[in-house]
Amino acid sequence: MTREAEYLIRCVSAVMHQTSAPTPPEGLDWKDLTRLAAQQSMANLLCYAVEGLELPPEVAEKLRELKNKAILREATQEMELRAIRAAFSEKGIRFMPLKGVFLKTLYPRPDLRVMSDIDILFDANDRDAVQESMVSLGYTVKDFALGVTDVYQKAPIMNLEMHTELVDHPERWRKHFAHIWDAATLTGTCEFAMSHEDFYVFFLAHLVKHYANCGTGVRSILDLWVCRHKIPYDEAVVSARLEELGILEFVRNIEALAEVWFGEGTATPLLEEIGEFILSGGTFGNRTTAAMARGTKGDYFLRRLFLRREVMEGVYPILKKAPILLPACWAHRFVKKIFRPGLISDEIHILATADGDKAAALQAFHKRAGLSETYDE
Repeated sequence: MTREAEYLIRCVSAVMHQTSAPTPPEGLDWKDLTRLAAQQSMANLLCYAVEGLELPPEVAEKLRELKNKAILREATQEMELRAIRAAFSEKGIRFMPLKGVFLKTLYPRPDLRVMSDIDILFDANDRDAVQESMVSLGYTVKDFALGVTDVYQKAPIMNLEMHTELVDHPERWRKHFAHIWDAATLTGTCEFAMSHEDFYVFFLAHLVKHYANCGTGVRSILDLWVCRHKIPYDEAVVSARLEELGILEFVRNIEALAEVWFGEGTATPLLEEIGEFILSGGTFGNRTTAAMARGTKGDYFLRRLFLRREVMEGVYPILKKAPILLPACWAHRFVKKIFRPGLISDEIHILATADGDKAAALQAFHKRAGLSETYDE
């Protein structure tokens, strides 16, 4: 771990524990530190940690700028979320905010948990009513009824992902989360919240998918640590469900890493290796890692071109009734992707950098960490 990465984690930990900033190590590169913090969506936490220290003027200015952007982003998202809550309640739309909307309430300040987008679960029967509400609030429809997720956007920063299901694949995961409403609690006129156990298991399943498919970032590990220390869940129930999902071994390792970074855990060679892997990507990992996680270059190309039927069903629901149309849907998807600006050149670059030996090593590493499969997006 670089001195910049180590210092970033120590600073984040100080903010979460509400203690003084650690003394910067000798030779610390403040510009590299700021770049890393921004890459990991943690520049605002770093700014809060080091505000009382003497920093290079340009670094101090950059950190203040990033902190102020995070504050403005959180305020804008909160204002928009209130409007959405009111609109859905007025129409009687059953809904459940997910992930960051709840997580930010567990942080010392809500702007410490930056959200790139807002995720909300809703009843699929209300799809048209949701669209009507979102359009009336000034949102543009980006994706609608193409799968289990509708996407709405509003300049300059709002991006909403509206889900009819928590998980659409793997199939056993979809079935596991299919009854999420049954244990939910009504918290408003039409707003629901997951049980603590459901929230933590879903959070972990989402983290695992990111980690296994393309990598994840420091923020996810901080979120995990916050969940473990702020949510009073039943450990036995959670463990049994993680075992059912096939991710218990990996979760135990990642939980241990969270304690090393933000608690009082003791590092091991495996945990250090997992930590280095996480630090090698951004908040959500990268597509080169995604390519290597799936095997050889040829494997990656074929997987990207010919997605599994259960994955394609999420994009083309008609396949559930007429699976014979799968080849036609593959062709439609291929043509659509060809005309997306920059996509082909991006894919060529990924294939050029996804070394076969490194891919094999990455897959072996995932197995040591407790992951026995990939979870295709």
